[in-house]
Amino acid sequence: MTPERMRQYGRGLGLWQDKALAVGEPISYLRGDDHGSVTLSEAAKGYWLEEDKVCEKPSDLLTNGVFLWTETQGTGHAFVSIHKEWSIHVYTYGRFGDTSFSPVGDGVLIQYSFAKARDYYQHELYRMSARAFKITDIDEGLALAIFQKKWLSSSQQPSTDAFKVEGRVIDRYDLTGNNCTTTSLDALKLAGTQVFAGKSILGSEYTEEFTIPSSLERYLSNLASSAEMGVVEVTAAMKQAFQNSQGAAPIGSAGVTNGVLGASGYSSGIAGSSSS
Repeated sequence: MTPERMRQYGRGLGLWQDKALAVGEPISYLRGDDHGSVTLSEAAKGYWLEEDKVCEKPSDLLTNGVFLWTETQGTGHAFVSIHKEWSIHVYTYGRFGDTSFSPVGDGVLIQYSFAKARDYYQHELYRMSARAFKITDIDEGLALAIFQKKWLSSSQQPSTDAFKVEGRVIDRYDLTGNNCTTTSLDALKLAGTQVFAGKSILGSEYTEEFTIPSSLERYLSNLASSAEMGVVEVTAAMKQAFQNSQGAAPIGSAGVTNGVLGASGYSSGIAGSSSS
């Protein structure tokens, strides 16, 4: 640096005794064609957000786990799916193929896997506007064994051809006491979930009981929005993982004419009609 540039630099910084001399212009020591550069000192970090919660990215969130699904068209429907390293198993219970208006009938448990499970997902997500909740305190291997045992407990097939391969009549369906909701929850409780356990103000323990899918959905939604991590809503993650390749459109308002009444009509069945 020349003496003149040194004096100019000093005046610009106000280092001279005579402040009147501090009139120098700021000096840049970068070349005119040098635009500078930035070097990261560590790898960038990020987080995936799922409905206002910091959690795993969708692919990790869905790789393994037990999922409880609810739909509220008509009287609604509830069912369970289980993922083990992206191997998908769906267990859905109801009066599949029963076209009677009776609140009782054959209780059919359907087991879908692989492509049929994925098709059922699309039907529920995009046609029935179902919501999915991950129950985090259940071992998926145990849950799968419980449902498989239920399915294998009977060799009786439903009368409707569409459900003969995947369906088994396992018991007597009763809309008021043994339906899709109760069957799903009984299996999950047997697998050990504490999501439905509670304590009264007097300290006594009790278990939440549900027979209506809409009430179950409200309960799960409230848990998912709380600080408790026993339930995580994964509807958005499911839609991201399972695109609407079939072009399914949401069903219209519930009624006998559009076939979604769980008590007196037909609900949820991807290959035909059923009641929940």
